[in-house]
Amino acid sequence: TSLDEIYVSEPNTGTIYQVLKNGDKKILVKGLDGISALASDGYGGLLGVQTKYGNVLTITRQGVAKLWVGGLDNPTDICKDAFGYVNVSLGGTGHKDGSVIRIISGQKPILIQGGLDKPSGITADALGNIFFVETGAHRVWEYMNSLGAQIVSEANGDAAQPMAIVSDAKGSVFVLEHGPNRVVRYILTAHSASM
Repeated sequence: TSLDEIYVSEPNTGTIYQVLKNGDKKILVKGLDGISALASDGYGGLLGVQTKYGNVLTITRQGVAKLWVGGLDNPTDICKDAFGYVNVSLGGTGHKDGSVIRIISGQKPILIQGGLDKPSGITADALGNIFFVETGAHRVWEYMNSLGAQIVSEANGDAAQPMAIVSDAKGSVFVLEHGPNRVVRYILTAHSASM
């Protein structure tokens, strides 16, 4: 979260834990069925994705959860960017009908990129750029508000299938790849990322 705390979800048990500095875990909340992704809300709380219900929840540090957005088409991951926008990857229901949307409270979601094949992870860097992985097409994308979306990395065949993505405070983006089972670090340049 914005308070340098780490939280993890255990979707099968509906439990969210806070990971303490000594490595122990403390239960934040129980009974939240199917929380598959978490992100900081920027105010010390969390945003949680309930993929099977199509929901995004707000979750306070006291463990109180409320529905924020419902009716999404298979949400897979979530991030809040430097501009305060919430961005969600949507897996869709079939081949190449996934998308990435931006949610601004009180407004209709804005499409960032459509026609994606199994988008499964999303993150934002400190500059407000959005990075997302398209697992089904073996691609890593970058979205900049001024330039739109562009492919940063693409692989053929079964190699380098990106599964998850995260960024750090220093401006690096890390992608977990299945196939070679590795983590790849992308170093940002002025307008795009490079390996």
